[in-house]
Formats: sequence, structure tokens, C-alpha cells
Amino acid sequence: KDYTDYKNELLERFELADKKKKFGDELSKGMQQKLSLCCALLPKPALLLMDEPMIGLDPHAIKELKKMMHEMKENGQSLFISTHIIDSMDQLWDHAIIMQKGQVKGNVTHEQLQEMNKTLEEVFFEITEGLSDEDMSESDPEEENKEK
Repeated sequence: KDYTDYKNELLERFELADKKKKFGDELSKGMQQKLSLCCALLPKPALLLMDEPMIGLDPHAIKELKKMMHEMKENGQSLFISTHIIDSMDQLWDHAIIMQKGQVKGNVTHEQLQEMNKTLEEVFFEITEGLSDEDMSESDPEEENKEK
């Protein structure tokens, strides 16, 4: 396949077109991250696995990556994204798996959270801290201190 046109499009979108003649070690960490993304996106994969894809990116690159993720989703491509920055995936996800210490602790869809009127961040902390909103509002620190 000839990827020349798409390669040039990716380099333009990630503001790397003027860096074509540079070696990877001559680029900043953020530019290296953008180059890695371009390499991953180049073959237009049906399935893409990314670990912390926004780390080291400037705000323009983050905006462009989110736009590309949305385009990929619209085109039927599957994205598996691992991140600790929960709000960075806002409006991009359909299904979330919450893990803690290597174990799956939660499995939720965007639709379920909308029905519960909760954010992914709220559910994440409820699951990983073992407290629901009700648990937190019902606990009375003064009563707990009296029992000790």
C-alpha cells in the first residue's frame, strides 16, 4: 500500500510536517509521542490499543488526537485506551473497565452512567475506594470516634 498521502496528512495534523528530516532522538518528548501516534495510526488499524496516549502532548495535539479518535469511532474502528486521566476520555468512550491492582473491579457503559446520572470519575472512586455517595454521606466521624 502507498501510505504517502496519509502519512503527510498525519504529520500535518500533528504539526510534524517540518520535522520530516529529523531523527526521533532529535525530537522533544511531546514530538516523539506525536510521532508514535502517527506511526500507530498510519496503517488505519481496525483495532488500536493505546496506553496513556495524551501524556506529553500539547493542547493542540490533544485536541487533534481526540478528533481523530472520534473519527475512528465513527468509522467503526475499535479503540482500547488505558489512562489514569479519566476526564481526558470524556465523550469518547462507550465502555469502561475499571481495574485495581491488576483485577477488574468495574465494567460499565456510558449509557449506564447516564441512567445513573453519574460521571465515570465518580464511579471510579466509588469502586476503587469502596465507598458510594450514600456511604460517605451517612458516616458520622463523631459517632465513629465515640465507639473507639
